[in-house]
Amino acid sequence: MRKETKQLLDDQMSLNHWLLKIILISAFLTVCFLIYWLIDPGSAKTSQVVGFSINKTAKLHDEGHTNILFMKIANESRTIKIGLPYSVPAKINAKVLMSKIEQPSWTQPRYRFLKYVD
Repeated sequence: MRKETKQLLDDQMSLNHWLLKIILISAFLTVCFLIYWLIDPGSAKTSQVVGFSINKTAKLHDEGHTNILFMKIANESRTIKIGLPYSVPAKINAKVLMSKIEQPSWTQPRYRFLKYVD
């Protein structure tokens, strides 16, 4: 092979190699940005709400079980499911203080048990 042809091919392969690196790096940065946008903790809004427990159940798994309360909240048309910590017994017909977490990327807010309200 002639030196001029070899040099031309080497230059073109080097250019393709750098172009591939640029495309991969920009794709990686785009994916990182999208993941950060979806789970950005600064954009989450948290508030406390009081609900009324209307039913309970347990979800069995390898480590034991998780108690679940079905809650009715005044401003919500649907029934909310919240998991209880292991040390908290499930009570029906009790007022419960919950944390309401709203994230722009979620379709519905999520709720977390805080404590029973007497």
